[in-house]
Amino acid sequence: MSLTLEYLVGRVRLELRDEATPFDDQFIADGAAVQYQIDYYPLKRESLVLTVNGVPYTDWTVDSRHGVFLFDSPPNEGAVIAIAGVQFKYFNDDDISIFCTEALREHSQGRLDQYGVQMTLDRIPAVEHHLVAVRAVILALWALVTDASFDIDIHAPDGVSIPRSERYRQLMNTLDARQAEYDSLAKALNVGLFRVEVYTLRRIAKRTNRLVPLYMTQEYDDARPPTRLYTEVSTQGTQFPVEDLPTIDLVMRRDAFFTYTITLNVDLTGKTDNLKAVVMNYPGRVVPRAEFDIEIEDEDTGEITISMEPDMSKWVPTTAYWQLTTSTDELGGILLAQGKVQAERAISSVIPL
Repeated sequence: MSLTLEYLVGRVRLELRDEATPFDDQFIADGAAVQYQIDYYPLKRESLVLTVNGVPYTDWTVDSRHGVFLFDSPPNEGAVIAIAGVQFKYFNDDDISIFCTEALREHSQGRLDQYGVQMTLDRIPAVEHHLVAVRAVILALWALVTDASFDIDIHAPDGVSIPRSERYRQLMNTLDARQAEYDSLAKALNVGLFRVEVYTLRRIAKRTNRLVPLYMTQEYDDARPPTRLYTEVSTQGTQFPVEDLPTIDLVMRRDAFFTYTITLNVDLTGKTDNLKAVVMNYPGRVVPRAEFDIEIEDEDTGEITISMEPDMSKWVPTTAYWQLTTSTDELGGILLAQGKVQAERAISSVIPL
């Protein structure tokens, strides 16, 4: 089962016991105010139903975090405004989604899958789903701890004492326990920010100041040609321009038909004859290793489909790069898309009986 944001949000709510609770409220309009505050929040925006004198009303917006309703125009004086929906105890869906997104980024930082592609939401192994949820819970608890840190103890002259700071201490104890749970499971699976990583040291040729090539290890009796490895190269001390264009990683199989649809969000009307998508050993190489066929799906949105026949895909290296470019003057001869290519070897070319 692949990890989805909806599942992650529900799992975090279950861990925090921040479950949905139905509510209903009503008040009388004064004929002048356009903003009304209710006592129920945070809210689930999609669940809200608002009526004025029993008639559904839609000309309003809501701050779901604080329970504030804003009408486009003041309801008539004496009108009965009724609101029904679902509220939460701590966070609305937008806040929980922020914690889940940040937890996923931290948990998968600098981590690649078996194809050399950056880990994304749908590539996280099932055994780590709980870990990502726990990390999101930790981020949510930090938000609650910050809120509780402003509470101070109350000591009245008559001897009454209200230890409001006890909530802060309890939250910190819970946070420490959750952090210990995440650390122990992450170490056992060797994932997360503190995982143990193994690097391959690379030599630099003294005469050319270039890195010595690396090749994938092979068995003693493996007669196939060696496969070149392209590892990350340090850019320390060098500033490269950041280009705002789609970066899409492709996974394909050699000697097999490949197709992929991309939306560039660029108007390609009348400018599609000069598009070219090629595969190279590394960015900037002049001679490409293979070339994609391009089919325009929608010129207005820049939706295209790139494909490659089996007789062309067999030339794609195991690890390579691809880019989509154009040389037309109208588009400025720009780079439209780029990314990494991971090509799996064909298992066998023999058709089974």
